[in-house]
Parts: sequence; structure tokens; C-alpha cells
Amino acid sequence: MLLTLPWYRMQPAPQLAPSAIAAAATPDGRHALIFTAHGKPFTVEATRLGRDVAARWFDPTTGRLTDLKPNPLHEGGQPQHVPPGLNGAGDSDWVLLLEATPAKP
Repeated sequence: MLLTLPWYRMQPAPQLAPSAIAAAATPDGRHALIFTAHGKPFTVEATRLGRDVAARWFDPTTGRLTDLKPNPLHEGGQPQHVPPGLNGAGDSDWVLLLEATPAKP
């Protein structure tokens, strides 16, 4: 997953998801990763991203990506994200991948 992202531009961004374990984002807000290991809902400060954002859960044990549908980031405000349960290894570790969607012509 990291090979598909500009990971070398990412910087710590704890303000993006204060109750998550860790968060990082590119300075332009086009890409962000949020790590959670406790399985509890957390809030994403979507206004820090500043664009229409696609959200996907990444299972770090299987490498599988799952789209969030419906995507709570499209509803505005400070959406709650609930990890999808246990990952492929039976643990609560998940990464929320946020990417700006391409502009429509």
C-alpha cells in the first residue's frame, strides 16, 4: 500500500484524528493515513483535508483494501469512523487510507 502513496512527503498529523494511535498526511492534504489498534470509533477532522476524499480501510495483516460505503467524509462535519471489526489475524489493527478524489472534468 505504501508504494502507491507519496509516503516520503507524509508528516505526522495527530490533529487529523486525535483519538487514533497515529496519523500522517501530505502537506497538501491529498493523502493521509490513520492507524488504530483499539477497535474503537474515532473522529477525523475532515476540514484539514480540504477536498472530496475517498476513504478505504487497510488490513495490515492481509494487505486487503476495502472502500467505505457510504463514505462518512462526504457528509461534512467531523465524521466518526468505526473500524470494521477484527482484521485477518483476529486483531483490532487497521489503517484508514484517505485520498483526494480526482477532479471531474
